[in-house]
This record gives sequence, C-alpha cells and structure tokens, in this order.
Amino acid sequence: MPNQADNPDLTQLEERLIKVEQELSNLKEYLNEMHLKCQTIETNQIVIRNGSGKASAFLGGLKDGSTSLIFLDNEGCSRFLLSVTPDNLPVLKIKNAGGKTRAQLILGSDESISLSLTDNNGILRNVLGVSSNGSPLLELHDDNEIVRMLLNLNDNNSPRLLLTDKDNKLRIGLAVLEDSSPRLDLFDNNGTLRASFTVEDDSSGGLLLRNSHGGQCAGLGFNSSGSILVLSEKNGLKRAAIGVLEDGIAQFSLYDKNGQTRTTISVENDNSPRIDLYGQNNITRATFGLWEKDGAACLVLNDKDGKIRAEMAVLKTGPLLMLSDNEGNLCTELTVLEDGKPLISIHDKNAKSDIQLYLNEIGLPILLMNDKDGKPRLGFGLEADGSPNIELLSKDGKTIFKVP
Repeated sequence: MPNQADNPDLTQLEERLIKVEQELSNLKEYLNEMHLKCQTIETNQIVIRNGSGKASAFLGGLKDGSTSLIFLDNEGCSRFLLSVTPDNLPVLKIKNAGGKTRAQLILGSDESISLSLTDNNGILRNVLGVSSNGSPLLELHDDNEIVRMLLNLNDNNSPRLLLTDKDNKLRIGLAVLEDSSPRLDLFDNNGTLRASFTVEDDSSGGLLLRNSHGGQCAGLGFNSSGSILVLSEKNGLKRAAIGVLEDGIAQFSLYDKNGQTRTTISVENDNSPRIDLYGQNNITRATFGLWEKDGAACLVLNDKDGKIRAEMAVLKTGPLLMLSDNEGNLCTELTVLEDGKPLISIHDKNAKSDIQLYLNEIGLPILLMNDKDGKPRLGFGLEADGSPNIELLSKDGKTIFKVP
C-alpha cells in the first residue's frame, strides 16, 4: 500500500483543511470580540445595495416622523413599504412600478384593521377589514372611490349586505336578522325606506310598502293558513285589508281613521256572500247576506250592545220581518206565507207565539190568542157574510165555546 507522503494530492488537501480550520477559528474569535465591543449600531438610515451597486432597500426614519422599511426595484422605485406612522400606527404598502399604492394594510388606533386595494390609477376599489368591535367587513368602491357595496356582520353576528347608488345613498339592504329571519329592504333616491320583505321562522312573512315619508301605505302578509293585503294612509294608519283567513273565508275590510273595523265584505265557506257594518266600538250593527244553502237573503240590525233588534229576510216561503226587545228576545214577526197570505205573530220572552193575526184561505182575518205553551185558546174572526166569530179552545185544540 502506498505511503501518504508518496501522494502529493492528499498532502495538499490536508494542508488546505488545516488552513481553513485556522481561519475559521480566527473568525470565531473575531466575531466574539466584535459581539462584546459592538452590541448596537446607531444610525438614521441604512441603505442596502444589490450586486450592481443599486439601492434595493432602505431602513430609517423619514421626514414625516415615521420609521420605514422600503424595498426598491431595479429602477429605484419604491415597491414595498413597512412603517410605523408618527401616530404609532403600523402600515404596510405595496406599490406598482409607477409608485402608486395598490395595497395597504393598516392597524388603526381603535384596534380596527383594514386591507385596501386600488386599481392601476391608484383609486381605492376594495376594503377588507375588521372593525373596532370585531365585526368583519368588505367594501367595494366605484372609480370615484364611493362605497357601492358593504358586506359585514353587525354586533349580533347577523350578516348584512348594503348597496348604494353613485351618490352614496343607500338603495338596497339584505340581511339575516338575529332570529335567523331573512329581510330585504329597498330605499328611494332620498335614502327613505320604501319596501321591506321578510320571512319568519314559522314560514310566515310579508311585504311592507312605504310612502315617501316612510309611513306604511301597503302590506302583504302570508302564513301557512292564509294571506292578507293591507292598505294604509301616508301616516301608516291601516284603512283597508283584503285576504284569506285561517278558516278559508275570503274577506275585505275597511277601517276608520281610528283604525277600527267599520265594514267587512266576505264570502263564507259555504260560498255565501256577507256584508257586516260595525259601530265605533267594533260591535256589529248591521249584517246583510245571502245564504247559499236555502237561497235566503237576510238583513240583521243590532243595537249598540250588539243585540239583534230587527231581522228582515226573503225566504223560499216568502218575506219575513222579525223585531226583538232590548234583551234580544223575539217579539214580533211579520211574514207572507207561501200561499201569499200575510201573518203577524206577537211572542212572549220565550219566543212562543202569544197572538197571531192572519188571513184564512178565503181571505178573512183571524186573530188567535195562545196560552203559555203556544197553543191557540181564543180566536176572533169574521164570517163570509161579515159577521164576527168568537171561539174558545181547550188545551188539546177542541172547541168548547163558539159564537155564533
């Protein structure tokens, strides 16, 4: 085996390694010495140059009092800036080759943070940030730097989207409310709320329309049972409503200036039309209707307490008029029978006929007086020759006395 001394290449390599080790040892001692002597370097500015000698970075204080770290391109243009402003606000900027800021990240004194993005002309177009209360937000700007869209979460963590016109006036608002109900708001060119649409958790919802003063003028509501359209004055006072009620009845209602129902027009479930008129205390005072089942037309009049006092109807058998006392008890009936004969009945408080006056089959008048059970007991009449007739009847209806 050859001796190491006989190989000049290995000998030279060994000498070089020893020399490198010595240099490293010297460098280590020098660095340790420098570390002890120079722990800090104080200067106003530091410029770092690239291999071609051009400045590529700058660290130092600026005339405005801020401290900045700036990176330059090969043309000497500032492209990246990290600084702390005189107000102690940290700022990060990224610029294009023309020196215009395209992106800026800033932490505000109120702990809000925002990232702003600009177009090629340096016009602000986007802002992404977190407000001082911790709510995230996104802004889109037009070429006049006017906010045209704002997306954020409010204090209740409910999302909200706002759209504005070119004059920065709010025109559309879309949100999910705290109760998870979606809502859409539309505004006019004066920023006044004109329409709102909502859907509730129970699948009910509605469309609310407002006038130029913001007062409710119309509303459309719906739920699983029906729907209703409400019309209002400019001050928001409800004056009319049309809808389908929970029981399937279609109804149109009119209200006075106090908001009380005064008139309703409806079609009942049996297809019978009906009109109700109400007093100022919402008590029904008059009802007119057609009863589809028996074909009758009826008018009912009530007193101020809502008790029936008069009823007029046209039945299949003929017309009928009924009058009641102040307790609502039927007192008097006037009707025309199916054969065309008139009949007047006077009742007691139990609605039993006490007195009846009518014309018999040959057109002669007859007056009957009944007992407490409604059975005829005394009769007065006229014979064919015009002579009077008096007849007394027993409880079972048999004649016990007659004149003549």
